[in-house]
Amino acid sequence: MSYEVFQIPNSGSLIDGKLSIAVSNVHVQESNIFSSATGSPNVSGSRHSRLITLLNQALEVDERVDLLILPEVSVPHSYLPLMQRFCRMRQIGLIFGLEHRLISHERPAPSDIGTAYNHVVTLLPNRQFGLFRTCHTHRRLKRHYAPGETRELLDRRVALPSVPRELYPLFHWRGVYFTVFNCYELANVEDRSKFRSKIDFMVTVEWNPDTNYFSNLAESTARDLHCYFVQVNTSQYGDSRIVSPSKSDRMNLLRTKGGKNETLLVGELNIEALRQFQSLAPSGQSGHDHFKMTPPDFSLDEIDNRVANRRPFDSPNLDSWQSPYVLPPHLCPPPHVPPGR
Repeated sequence: MSYEVFQIPNSGSLIDGKLSIAVSNVHVQESNIFSSATGSPNVSGSRHSRLITLLNQALEVDERVDLLILPEVSVPHSYLPLMQRFCRMRQIGLIFGLEHRLISHERPAPSDIGTAYNHVVTLLPNRQFGLFRTCHTHRRLKRHYAPGETRELLDRRVALPSVPRELYPLFHWRGVYFTVFNCYELANVEDRSKFRSKIDFMVTVEWNPDTNYFSNLAESTARDLHCYFVQVNTSQYGDSRIVSPSKSDRMNLLRTKGGKNETLLVGELNIEALRQFQSLAPSGQSGHDHFKMTPPDFSLDEIDNRVANRRPFDSPNLDSWQSPYVLPPHLCPPPHVPPGR
């Protein structure tokens, strides 16, 4: 099994059977990415202000926002405490990619300047005992570095991590089931297939210029796994979108690219409607035109499990996971330094 289950207790429930997702449209500069990968992240005051402005937009929209998603390598790793504080206080989930973090003492070759770690972070709020606001932090190392990413790092004498690949997560939060992939990981069809019948939606954060290739992957994933698919890319390449397992003329619930101003677009996932459709026999599904039919051998047991809001069948003993995910000491973020100092 290449995934592990994380159940977030006391995290609330869906309103009207729907989940509201804010898709960011932000420009992730290549210069910032590789400055961080070589040990000099940009944590200027202007960048800090831009991020604060973007987060505040999630509080200003008329619709309730359950999850806010930013692209791959879009947030400096020293800003992680800021993101955690926002998640905890505002009770809004956050999914984003941290910039590469250079570990300078890890030098596989004498000429290397260090090893670069590319992490995707999922922050999910809840209330302990129904009262105290908390934020569960899941931080995962990218399993498959893209060929272009690998080349750019090696050209800068930056090594790739040699640690064992971490498992994908399957989150059970606010009554929904979802997983998070980091860009090039989506290209592995075997990894994607592990979540067949098990999830309501999949999130992929990206910094990806090959939008045509990933557009095909997005549409294939939504239909093959029969789930909603949320893709968030940097704005200069675009194709940030929410895809439904529906007919081509209605499958894109939201889609955006470009623009100088950084903003959020909010879309809704009708989780209840999707599950009700999946619970029908094939003959019953054929009479509906909102969703495409589920693929062969789609597990009705797994659908019933999600409808009943039970934890996945193959989840581990959850009694041992009642506190936020603990990072290895060498990967813990450094103390927060106010930008501009």
